[in-house]
Order: sequence, then structure tokens, then C-alpha cells
Amino acid sequence: MKNLNDIWQEYINHNTLSTQTLNDLIWHIENDDTSETVVMVTDILIKECGGILTKKLVPYIAKQLDHEDEYVRELAVSSIVRRLKLAEYAEKALNMAKNDSDDGVRDRAAGSLGAVINKIDFNLRKQIAIYLYDVMVSAIYDDLHKQSAYDSILEAMEVPINLWPAAKLHPDILNMIDNNLLEKFKTKYNINDAA
Repeated sequence: MKNLNDIWQEYINHNTLSTQTLNDLIWHIENDDTSETVVMVTDILIKECGGILTKKLVPYIAKQLDHEDEYVRELAVSSIVRRLKLAEYAEKALNMAKNDSDDGVRDRAAGSLGAVINKIDFNLRKQIAIYLYDVMVSAIYDDLHKQSAYDSILEAMEVPINLWPAAKLHPDILNMIDNNLLEKFKTKYNINDAA
């Protein structure tokens, strides 16, 4: 069985993977205890841009959305929804943002929603927009969750990433938020006061 370095090297050299190497990579996705595998696979899939490897590998990463380890779930939702922008997982990400048992997973899922909000049907788009807006204006959410939701709003509003406020462990939400942008978000997604 090939290790991750050998798999990566084969992909770099040939811009594809042999059937056996692909099977080795699937084994790594399902059995490795490190995040390195999912990160590497996501890097390959971003470079490949929706080809055959995406069809073969995404379902294995998607299984990780329900993994018992919260860090694995965080990484999976970030990879599939935020980095790969796969709209078919938007509803799952919204559910994770609202209901996951772990704060970090909820934050990562909330921060991923902006990558797909403009690629989904009207009803789900509306649900996500209301949720993100509600997070920003409701006192029940902590500042880290608000920061994650705001990242999604910035992405949904197509604000260049170099203009985003820096992510912080203890964000100053009141000074971080552009209230004019939040109002534009509210208008764009036709949100009545949700909070």
C-alpha cells in the first residue's frame, strides 16, 4: 500500500491516480487518524475541478460528516462545503451549524455556508440566509459562532477575502461587523427581521 507522500507524488507526476493508488487513498480516508489525508484529497479535488476523482472520492469524505470525532467532522464540512463548494451538502452543513454537539463543528459549518448559498435552490438559500442573519443579531450565539457566520456573509456578498477582518480567538464582534453590509445581505436575501 502506498503512503500519502507516494500517492501525492503519483498525482503530481501523472495528474491522475491509478486504480490501485486510488484504492489506497480511499483506505487512508477511511482509516487514518490524522487530518493530513482529507486535506490532501481536498487539495487534489480543487486542482482537478470536478472530474472523475471528485466523483469517486467525495462520498468517502462525506461519510466523515457523521464521524464520532468532532475534529474529523469539522475538517469534512470545511473541505466539502467551504473549499470544494459542493452545494449538495449545504443542507447537511446547515444542520451541523445548528445542531452538532460540538461548538467547533457548529462554527466550522456556519463558516462554510457562504461558499454554497448562491448555488442552491431558493428555499434552502432562504433558510441559510435567515440562519446566518439570526446568528449575527441574536444574543444567544457566542462571538466565535458570530465570527464564523459573518465569514459566510462576507463570502455570500462576494467581499474579497483580503478585505475580511482577521479571524481571532476572542473576536470583537461589534467592531468587526460592517452593519451596512449586514443590511445589504438582509436585502439581497429578502430577510424580514428574523431575530
